[in-house]
Amino acid sequence: MKRSLRLLTLLCACILMRREAAAADATTAAAELAKAEQGFAKLSVDTHMKTAFTTWLAGHSILFKPGPVDGQKFYRDRPEPKGVLDWAPAFVEVSGDGQFGFSTGPWTYQRARDQSPIAFGRFVSIWKREGAGEWRVLLDTGISHADPGRSLRSGEPLEFGPLHAAPDTNAWKPRPLSAGVAGQVGGKDGTIGGSVGTGGMGVSVGTGGFGVGVSTGSQGVRSKLDYQWRRNAHDKHTLLSAERTFTWNARSRSWDRAYRAVGANDVRLLRDGAFATTGLDTAIARMTSRPRNRDWFHRGEGMSGSWDLGYTYGLAVAHPKGARSDTTAYVHLWRKDEAGNWKLMLDVESEFPKP
Repeated sequence: MKRSLRLLTLLCACILMRREAAAADATTAAAELAKAEQGFAKLSVDTHMKTAFTTWLAGHSILFKPGPVDGQKFYRDRPEPKGVLDWAPAFVEVSGDGQFGFSTGPWTYQRARDQSPIAFGRFVSIWKREGAGEWRVLLDTGISHADPGRSLRSGEPLEFGPLHAAPDTNAWKPRPLSAGVAGQVGGKDGTIGGSVGTGGMGVSVGTGGFGVGVSTGSQGVRSKLDYQWRRNAHDKHTLLSAERTFTWNARSRSWDRAYRAVGANDVRLLRDGAFATTGLDTAIARMTSRPRNRDWFHRGEGMSGSWDLGYTYGLAVAHPKGARSDTTAYVHLWRKDEAGNWKLMLDVESEFPKP
């Protein structure tokens, strides 16, 4: 008995140590992403926008100008923009595998280095590690709003999102055959109770208080790559299903139903001409007066390798009564909750120029 207790204590200690190590790794990854964002902004200020973006954008990146375009090609094919673009991360969240994350915060624009900013807004960047582990920007978008009346870097403290559990690196492996006997033989009812299972199949047998169980898991998974392919396909399906739930409820029912169906409690809402807000009730209150008669045109999506953070993007065309249709580019950032359901954590729309 004492030996069993010692083994149990040791097992619990090992699990706790693994969790603490994973949390430390996730915190380090988030700090590294924030540092990368700061380095990106510093290069923009010290040199030029074109140099900064061609350096930090991933090979296949997306910008919104105003619709989605190839980021590297956009900057390679245009002359060096005038003026100084500066920004700072205020919120960063990283996936459980430490390879994927989001960053958002304020930006400013100056016509010249010795002049005061003339434009202000909020950016959203999606990052992923590449090559030897360097962070690179997969997608970048944002909004414009009035002067917030505070300094770019001293106005908001840097905040980190919730920690995500590190993925189980052995999840793909078939479970070894196991058997167990439990209970006490007895009773006159002759009922059978116990189970035998293989993969997705199950059969049960037993007698009174007697039970036998045998199981094997991960049947049909041929390799780690096969498991990842299946998991990617499944989680992409659930991500797009959450997106469809949001857009269908918004159009067919109400903004309230849409956000409450899939919105995170700390959902961030970004719209041109207004300051960003945080909170589910605030987002619903802000969106109540917005037209719901709109069409969403999905253009792409992506997901972390640990299947806990993801994004979708495309175009939204609103059809307000008695007015011309209005097009915006949208990006939705998603995280999984503790139950494994996708939750909308950031909703940003940038407007197309009006004719």
